[in-house]
Amino acid sequence: MKIVYYTSGVTGSGRLVTGLSIRNAFLRKNIPVEFTILHSSTQAHILQGVENVVLPMETISQTGPAAYDRSAVYRQLIELAPDVLVVDLLWVPLRSFLGKLPCRKIFLCRQTSNEFFRLNDRAETIVFDPSCYDMILATEPWPCPVTDKQINPIVIRNPDEILPRDKALRDLGLEPDKKNCLLSLNTGEHGETGTGDLLSSLESSGWKIFKTSLLRPATSLAGTSPPGIFPITDYYNAFDKIISGAGYNAFWEAVYFKKEAVFLPQRRVFETQQWRMDNCRNFTFTENGADQLVRIVMGL
Repeated sequence: MKIVYYTSGVTGSGRLVTGLSIRNAFLRKNIPVEFTILHSSTQAHILQGVENVVLPMETISQTGPAAYDRSAVYRQLIELAPDVLVVDLLWVPLRSFLGKLPCRKIFLCRQTSNEFFRLNDRAETIVFDPSCYDMILATEPWPCPVTDKQINPIVIRNPDEILPRDKALRDLGLEPDKKNCLLSLNTGEHGETGTGDLLSSLESSGWKIFKTSLLRPATSLAGTSPPGIFPITDYYNAFDKIISGAGYNAFWEAVYFKKEAVFLPQRRVFETQQWRMDNCRNFTFTENGADQLVRIVMGL
């Protein structure tokens, strides 16, 4: 079976992490699939050998009814000929030809503003068409305007897949008798904008701060560890507290692994990260949403 996961990834690594999480679930269940990620991210190095194709960002007119057959995304999907296409939020470039593709289609959506499904371009109003998809799934508990079907949030690892505490501490050069706090942000100047007072308060209370970001090497007071720690989730057992953003992956990883966390929401165009903080901290997982999604894909 050929699976294609399609998303943008232009604002960071988050969408790629979701694709990698889904691919990991297929591996976890020993289901042999050809899995390819289509994206426009500059951070494909985190995909750890997963087949992926970087697409140019294309305009609305380039993927419109009169020109879609010359677009890069159309030509790439025709070439890959997937059995199942999983679309993570990026519906606009597919709007003119999705119904012509013979594969089964799943649309994944998370918390967004209602305007995300109705875009006013200068030439036309573009409206999301749910009939193009075999299934639409909300991947977090919010009142999605285009579906009432929901799965658990998608997370990159299951609890039995991350490092035990002793090894995680040793690998990061952290002391087991200290209170260790992870600062993990992939935005701004090492993601530290606005954290100065918080970090000073924690350090004065005896916390040791370990900083990591995909933008810079990770550092702790013990020295420098290998750059680009990914996924940092593998080392969660080393930390008693986490400071992170409130984007999809960072938030749901912290909740899934039941970590004490301080979330720092970032401003996004269609997403309100504060919403997760206000409504989802006490969410109870029944399982990893990636494992749920694999069952759904195999049952189509």
